[in-house]
Amino acid sequence: MAEKTFGTTLRELRKAAGLQTIAEFAALLQLNGLNYTVEAVGYWERNARTPNRDILLTVCELLAGRSGMTNLEQMNGLLDYAGMNDLSEGEITARFPQLDHVDSIPNSPICSKWIRSPSRS
Repeated sequence: MAEKTFGTTLRELRKAAGLQTIAEFAALLQLNGLNYTVEAVGYWERNARTPNRDILLTVCELLAGRSGMTNLEQMNGLLDYAGMNDLSEGEITARFPQLDHVDSIPNSPICSKWIRSPSRS
């Protein structure tokens, strides 16, 4: 089993979103105003480069919109592998309003207590 890294995690999330190839992922990014090539996305998945935080949050939004990311724990995990801080409450509110807070998860950091609301699909 491959070691979990930013690249392997991004690849898993891409495939969970139904994007089987890097080319499909790059096309989705381009359709949403992010001009990244197949080569650039390949660098991300091979851990040769990491996008900046704003780009990575947009990637999370796109993957969440395709059900590739279903909770903030996944998003924070990807940010962690990229060497970035967890999502702030402000980022959650501004960029991921489709996610709801769940009080029933004990002893969890704030951001891992959010999951997708089935009523807001």
